[in-house]
Amino acid sequence: MFAWSDLSPMFIEIKQPVLHDFLNRGLVISPWLMMNSHDRFDASLFLLIDGLANQMVETYWTENLKILFYQDLPIVDRIPRTAVYEIIASTAMSIAHYRKGDMEVVDEYVMHADEILKTFISDYGFGSIMNLYWLVTSFENMQALHYYQQIPERIFSMGTWHRPWVDYSLSDELLSGVFFDNYQIELINDKRYVSLTERGQETYKEMTKFLEDSGYLTHRVRQLQIHNFTLNQNYAELADEFWPNMMLLRQDFMKWITINPGMRVLELGCGDGVSTFESGLVDLVGENGRVDAIDPSMGMIHRANIRKKQHGANWVYFHQAQAENLPFDNESFDVVIAFLSLQFMDLPKALSEVTRVLKPKGIFGSFHPVKFNMLDNPVLKDWYTPVVNIAKVHGNENPRDVLKTSEKIVNDFVTSGFAEIEETIVYGIWYFGDAEMVAHMTFRGIGWMQEELSMIPWQAREDVISEVIVQGKALCKKYSDEERLVKFPDQMIKGRKN
Repeated sequence: MFAWSDLSPMFIEIKQPVLHDFLNRGLVISPWLMMNSHDRFDASLFLLIDGLANQMVETYWTENLKILFYQDLPIVDRIPRTAVYEIIASTAMSIAHYRKGDMEVVDEYVMHADEILKTFISDYGFGSIMNLYWLVTSFENMQALHYYQQIPERIFSMGTWHRPWVDYSLSDELLSGVFFDNYQIELINDKRYVSLTERGQETYKEMTKFLEDSGYLTHRVRQLQIHNFTLNQNYAELADEFWPNMMLLRQDFMKWITINPGMRVLELGCGDGVSTFESGLVDLVGENGRVDAIDPSMGMIHRANIRKKQHGANWVYFHQAQAENLPFDNESFDVVIAFLSLQFMDLPKALSEVTRVLKPKGIFGSFHPVKFNMLDNPVLKDWYTPVVNIAKVHGNENPRDVLKTSEKIVNDFVTSGFAEIEETIVYGIWYFGDAEMVAHMTFRGIGWMQEELSMIPWQAREDVISEVIVQGKALCKKYSDEERLVKFPDQMIKGRKN
């Protein structure tokens, strides 16, 4: 049976609502945000964060708390300071990416992150921060050991394969894992290797279940998706090459929804505004109507506002927001639409919000890809063989992704109270041309199969993506241009609010 004391001396149990509230407040333990952080943090900011972390540890890391956590074991003073430092730094970068759309972090974001963390500590105690940090870092360590089975001790201590963002040794975490019988060190051909014990394997399994049930793993994938969109400066240009018939499908969808001049329309997941403008939405509504468009990525909102200036459409307003928490009054809109965004939503929550903001008899319509068996297509099966192999290790025939079945989506519409539901399946075309472009769009753009790749260590993900690129380049010679135009099923669905 899993117990918190299996991980380390830190035996204060974390309740799932505490972790959930940590995430809801915008706090982040997302080490991937710290990759290449020296390019986004001015040197003075590292000193500022270091000072804030030291101050917080001096205030909250009391002798009583040290005894509570470590009991009769040696006290490791690096861990509390590192926990605070990484949470403040990651949260500040999250604020920059998701709320401001900036690439660089400034003092304001750091101080805001510091205040959020202090408030959380005031509500839950410094011990909760220590536990949360230890839980996440232990998960990263165990995930790597579970995947690789054995890691050279030096590689593990440096975090090379699973935590390349750290600039300190993980040797104290290794010793703690060995002490609590989660890790073992074996001598093989005169070299030392780290692996999970039988107890460690069970602890990792229970820990993964806890993080899944609490929503942390889903949250991590979604935040990574937003992060990718924020950094993706040339998304629209690549999308035109990757989806050659998508603009026609966008335009057909806008006509199918039936949007009339003078309406007030809400667009969910507007991206950089390509659907808003080039697909004709702004013209269908007209200057006597109004379009409000949201996207969780502030980087996309900035690029959408550039399009707005180019088109001179002052009846269009872009907002940074998520579909599950719409910043609009009840019964505000005649129509709500979503194009290629429904698959990223927590659908029951999003539909509840859509119902709230729609006027009586208002319409909600969505265009989105739906789940299919990628192994039925020889190009996809060959192209993504490295990911398919990962899925098989995890016991899945197809790699996991965010796509839902068309039947499930119809059922969610019905459950949410929509009537007069209409749906049809159309086919978008993906062009598997340049292998690096395809990898960029699928993995670092739309994040297809990110759910599968998130369950392997950082370096393994990078290796798999590299393997897919090599595989794709070879297949460009095997398959003709026509064969590499692959059809994907998309659902168009609309319903009327009762």
